[in-house]
Amino acid sequence: MNKQQFCFQPKRILVVRLGAFGDVVNTLPAFEALRHNFPHAFIGWLVEDKWKSLLEGYPGLDTIIPFEKSTLLKNVKSPLKFPKAIAHSVPFIKNLRKLDFDTAIDFHGNLKSGILTKLSGAKQRIGFTRGFCREANYLFTNIRIVPGPKMQLRAEKNLGLLKGLGLDMPAVRKISFPLPEGSEKEARAFLKSAFAGRPYVVIHAGTSRFGAYKRWPAENFARLGCRIAGELHKKILLTWAGAEECGAVEKIRAQIGADAVLAPEIIDLKILAFFLQEAELFIGADTGPLHLAASVGTPCAALFGPKDPAVYAPFSFGPKHAVIRKNLPCSPCKKRACKDPVCMTSMTVDEVFRSTAELHACHC
Repeated sequence: MNKQQFCFQPKRILVVRLGAFGDVVNTLPAFEALRHNFPHAFIGWLVEDKWKSLLEGYPGLDTIIPFEKSTLLKNVKSPLKFPKAIAHSVPFIKNLRKLDFDTAIDFHGNLKSGILTKLSGAKQRIGFTRGFCREANYLFTNIRIVPGPKMQLRAEKNLGLLKGLGLDMPAVRKISFPLPEGSEKEARAFLKSAFAGRPYVVIHAGTSRFGAYKRWPAENFARLGCRIAGELHKKILLTWAGAEECGAVEKIRAQIGADAVLAPEIIDLKILAFFLQEAELFIGADTGPLHLAASVGTPCAALFGPKDPAVYAPFSFGPKHAVIRKNLPCSPCKKRACKDPVCMTSMTVDEVFRSTAELHACHC
């Protein structure tokens, strides 16, 4: 199938990728390809409100439509709150349809995104074919694409959706997230104060509560940090988000000592992107910050446990990355929680340090 076969010349395009953090990042190469193929089209992005800050000011993106997922879910949990949910949703849908998108491309591929794609009013609704999406998402699209093999990285799958339309694929390049001048000045001042121009390594020890079973023990991160400081002679920036992560990361910083610096709390994700792009290396589990670090061109040591790195490993925006995992009979798995995540806890500090040192030697 190619774009000439069904006159694919959209003028107003809606990108539908609601979340999560890493998945939004891994949709950016596809967005870049869309902008490359349709330089004069109006392109909007429908995304959960908590990821909006990452896309604000992104080059080539004309508008962001924030989806207030938490508010909607809160109101649909009880039948008594259904009227409130409807009252909240109607103006959102009206405003979405006022943007008059002729084409919607659903990179998310589940029931929720399918409904929103249909409600957008776009006549051309493009998505993954049956078997490559979830929750009967394909019922809400009218142009369905096989994006390639099932076992491929998320960013490759998103690009495959566009390849199936016959679009040209520009070379993938690292992503830039422009900061307002004042914010960039503050971020640079922080790095200068913390590291005085010396190279540093970022360690992100946390995960979301939803992904708690993907965490590597905090004491292991502390021991790893001590070895990076002592043997690689690098200072360490510890990034975090939320009060729960702050307490754990502060303990890691205390154990490493003067060679570790606690980053300010990450509110604007573009500031996190700035800290990551200035770093020599990133070390962390399968989380949004890992994919963000890869997107800005920073080599990553990725700690994988329950998820399959054949699908969820960081996409290469230039440098190669190291994936560290234990090849256990129970992994990869599809569990949402685990009382004994041995796939993470059995990963040794020596194994992670060895991969980190090799990555450092290769890129630095």
